[in-house]
Amino acid sequence: LLHQTIKELELNSESFESESPRQFLSKLYRLESTITAFFDGVMVMDPDPVMRSNRLAICNLLAQWSSERLDLKEIIFPGD
Repeated sequence: LLHQTIKELELNSESFESESPRQFLSKLYRLESTITAFFDGVMVMDPDPVMRSNRLAICNLLAQWSSERLDLKEIIFPGD
């Protein structure tokens, strides 16, 4: 499900440039439950090398998608 969700976001990435921050954050918020379910329910470092490779590829897709769109170093928390 996470792989499918990331691929759908990539297909819609042309609209990313024209999205408002609110629209982008709304997409990110919807993705959060899928990401959480993946990491709560899946052992990424599976003993089966094929499964492990597939799961690491999904993690890499997520990392790539995030790094292209998010600069988490710029997040400022109230009180900091």
